[in-house]
Amino acid sequence: MMLLAQTDAVHQTQWQLETHWTWAPWFTVLFVVAVVLGVAYLYARETSPAGPVYRGLLGVLRLTTIALVLVMLSELLLSATRSGLPRLVVLLDTSASMGLDQPGDPSSRETRLQAARALFLANNAELIEQWQEQYVVEFATVADGTKRIDAEGTQELADALKSLNTDGPEAAQSRLGDAVASAIDARQGTLPAAVVIATDGRTTAGRSLDEVRELARRRGVPIYALGYGATTAPSDVRVTNLLADRRAFVDDLVAIGVTLETTSLADRTINVKVRDTATGNVVAEQAVEVTSDTFSHPLQLVVNPDQQGETTYSIEADVVEGERDTDNNRLTHVVDVRDDQVRVLLAAGYPNYEFRYLKNLLDRDSSFELTSYLQEADLDYASQDATAVATLPVDEKALDEFDVLVLIDLNPRLLPPRWWQNTERHVAEQGGGLVLVAGPRHFPWQYTSNSPVATLSPVELRSAGRAGGMYDGGFDLELTPLGLDTPAMQLGASPAESATIWQQLPPFYWYAAAENLKPAARALAVHPTARTSDGSPLPLVATQYVGAGRVLYHGVDSTWRWRFRVGDVFFARYWGQTLRQLARTKLLEGNEEAEILGDREQYDLGQPVRLGLRLDGKELATLDRQIELLLMTDGQPNRRVPLSASRISAGQLQATVSDLPPGHYRVSVAGGGLEKLPAAGEFTVLAPPGELADETMNQAGLQQLAEATYGQFYTAETASQLAGDLPMGDRVPLEVMPPIELWNRWWMLAAITACLSTEWILRKRRAML
Repeated sequence: MMLLAQTDAVHQTQWQLETHWTWAPWFTVLFVVAVVLGVAYLYARETSPAGPVYRGLLGVLRLTTIALVLVMLSELLLSATRSGLPRLVVLLDTSASMGLDQPGDPSSRETRLQAARALFLANNAELIEQWQEQYVVEFATVADGTKRIDAEGTQELADALKSLNTDGPEAAQSRLGDAVASAIDARQGTLPAAVVIATDGRTTAGRSLDEVRELARRRGVPIYALGYGATTAPSDVRVTNLLADRRAFVDDLVAIGVTLETTSLADRTINVKVRDTATGNVVAEQAVEVTSDTFSHPLQLVVNPDQQGETTYSIEADVVEGERDTDNNRLTHVVDVRDDQVRVLLAAGYPNYEFRYLKNLLDRDSSFELTSYLQEADLDYASQDATAVATLPVDEKALDEFDVLVLIDLNPRLLPPRWWQNTERHVAEQGGGLVLVAGPRHFPWQYTSNSPVATLSPVELRSAGRAGGMYDGGFDLELTPLGLDTPAMQLGASPAESATIWQQLPPFYWYAAAENLKPAARALAVHPTARTSDGSPLPLVATQYVGAGRVLYHGVDSTWRWRFRVGDVFFARYWGQTLRQLARTKLLEGNEEAEILGDREQYDLGQPVRLGLRLDGKELATLDRQIELLLMTDGQPNRRVPLSASRISAGQLQATVSDLPPGHYRVSVAGGGLEKLPAAGEFTVLAPPGELADETMNQAGLQQLAEATYGQFYTAETASQLAGDLPMGDRVPLEVMPPIELWNRWWMLAAITACLSTEWILRKRRAML
């Protein structure tokens, strides 16, 4: 039983009767019924001159006496509780990001804080007055801490809100999660009926919104979030992660790999161009379709330097309207272009068409110095051809005069073992290039016992299958993703054009079915339909690094067919690029100091860190195991990052790591027997971004916070609906008063005595026992 007594507009006193009755309810009811029936029965059956009304009065007195005795036995108390209005906590974000412009009418520019404040101060703070009638309202500001606004009365609170700003050192961070957690801290005694937060949702320190979301849900406190700020970031275009060769030959195709990153530019087309800074001419261009607001797309642009010397390229992306930072739209890259002749030794077992057309091509091209050897040649062949030699050079020094060796189906039995051993040394130690071209007579079937070639070959020679190879009705080479990225395989001005050309080249009709690649080898092109025993495509063009040099395997011997109707265009482009690529290690990078590469000096937390290691030929030759980079920073254990071969740049290893904690990192080489190299590098992973790193409203985070706690999310346009959505809340107990014991009062005993005496007197008057 309750009785409410209103003491003022805010507080109430609630009175309640309490007992210490221990009987079960059902037994209590049964006992009361039995007593009432028993008393009624006894008075109804009693013989006396008293009438029914008189006896009824006596029965009431007897029942009253019993009831008063039961009240005393129950120890009846009267308790009182004083209660107040429920709490409403309002958190107003005053961090630096709330000082940014609120989207809306340009003619009435206001900051996010001003827009939030206007909601509370509209119509002479009508909303605050309405809340104060229903709640105890607590306002607090949130920045690098939570500060309560102590004000007496609506006007004083309104004046305090008007004076708020986003200046000062405390505005440098936003601890929004900590503020919400503090508002719903159970240790404060009573939980609020609701929490209202006016913010852009950006938390840069302390607990995140995700952490406090579950806490608020468990404690049953709804969060009503008022979101301010733009939902999309300012438009921005960035060119990052440059990877390209720094040295090349004249007329080489040089692949420049970059990543195009954009923000808030979905469904737009961005053009990325490579410009020769000396002439101002655009030498490569690619259009990229942006498919999302946060977009990242790696792309490769191919340039063809035609002048000796250093050429500087500017990689530029379109500047879009409204873009604030245009400096990150471009990168520069310097290529040292050399005009050295590539010295090629072309050796074949017999004069097939591949040998003939390739010999004629290299003989006419002044960028190559050709020496040719033919095992099945006439006796006077060497004397009639200026490029031909009667015997292959066996001496180490003589063999080292060549940059690339092209061996087309040589008969291994006609060459001494020493020559093969020197060939292996020439590749592994001197950085020479080697091309192994299969043919129907000898390679690879007769080389299974040739240890040097077995080491050099990218394919397992014993997996070559039936001797003589396989004949086919016609097939095209199918490039792998690595093949599409390999500069030597670029037959067009762009990757898309190059892919189209490969599909239109004349077909092949024969191939060697060597199934198994070496662990370190990579396929550049495969058969479109033939499969290995494990179901993977059959490799027909493959490559691998052996020590300092690189080896290329051809499972076909008919690239000369590419001349059909177009002459030497694609045949010459492929072989010219391939031979120059294989010669780079020996000619261009042989004297280069080891260098640790990085695409930038500073990274944001969580941003991928792309590192590389450029080695010269001799260092590559000394690798005896997996090579790694060692990352060192104060306060953290050292970390080893394994490296893998770059797809774009020969002689370069690369790695990507994206989960580094903030700090200044020092990089050195570890593993591979190269620990003593002087190469070193440094970079910094920045601490969590500041207030202005992301200028957008964290709408997703605020919506999830509100929905998970059964609250609501509002934008500046819908914020007026807040007043009608807040829950009424339960009154908050403030004070429990001392109980008043009723059962042992004197008047309780007097009432029992009076009932018994009255009943006895009335019974005597009617001569009742």
